[in-house]
Parts: sequence; C-alpha cells; structure tokens
Amino acid sequence: MARKRPRTLVIPKDHLDALARDFGKDFNPANARLFFAIRALAQRINDRANDWLAPLETTATKFNYLVTLYAKRETGLTLNDLSTFVHTSNATVTSMVDSLERDGLVTRNQNPADRRSTVVTLTLKGTALIKKAFLRHHAGIDAAMKPFSASERRALLDLIVRLGASLEE
Repeated sequence: MARKRPRTLVIPKDHLDALARDFGKDFNPANARLFFAIRALAQRINDRANDWLAPLETTATKFNYLVTLYAKRETGLTLNDLSTFVHTSNATVTSMVDSLERDGLVTRNQNPADRRSTVVTLTLKGTALIKKAFLRHHAGIDAAMKPFSASERRALLDLIVRLGASLEE
C-alpha cells in the first residue's frame, strides 16, 4: 500500500512570504499560521479517528452523530438539535441521517411535542455499534493525549474555548 504523504500543520514560509509581500501590514503571518495549524489539526484528528474506526465499518463523522444520539437515547433529538450538537448545517444533518437510516442505525419518528418536526433515535443496531466504537475511539483519544499532562490539557482546552468565543463575537 502506498504511504500517504504527510500533510503539514504549518503554512510553508514561502507561502507566508508571498502573502506578506502582497498584503503587507494587513497580514499577520503568526495569526494565519496558528489558524491554519488548528484547521489542519482538525483534519488530522478526523483522519486518525477514521483509521481507528474503520475496522467497525464506520467513520468519525458517523461516530459523532451516533454518540450524540446515544447521549440522548431516551428522548432522541430533532434534526435542528442534532445540527447544533454536531456543528453542521441542517442540510448536512439531513443527508447524514438519511445515510444512517439506510444503514439501519437510526430511525425517524414524528416529534410528539411538535408534529412539524421529526425525532431521530438510535436503533438496536446503532446502539450496538456505538458501544463497540466508543471504547475504540476513546482509546485513540487517550493515546493522542498521552504526551500532555493534565494541566497542559486544561490549558489547551481553555485556549481553544477562548478562541471559539472570540469567533462568536
């Protein structure tokens, strides 16, 4: 099997130099590098999660939906609520729920509180998959976090939350 070419977490210096030349004082290379690194890291996290979930024939995206539904397994979630928890658009949620439903992992039922909407719940097959996938997924997370002390993890989380809050403004 061909080895994947590693993707960089840092914008190459020649790219930054060209941007700095073209945009001058309106361009902050340090901020651009940090933002790029965070986005690249998010992709790398998804890639690795896909790797460790592949033996279960699922993906990081599907896992995200299933674990969110598992946490609300008694009541299920509306598509709007699911969209909020998985951080994506309603159209994307609808498409993914369609796929999960075709796979027999979720069902849709009329929302008893609002007949205009539906509630998505896990099937027994979906519940069984998340129970297998959860331990595998969190073993991968634990391995990725191993190089960091508890205080470093708390500091990193604080910084990420602060960055997220600054994007809400």
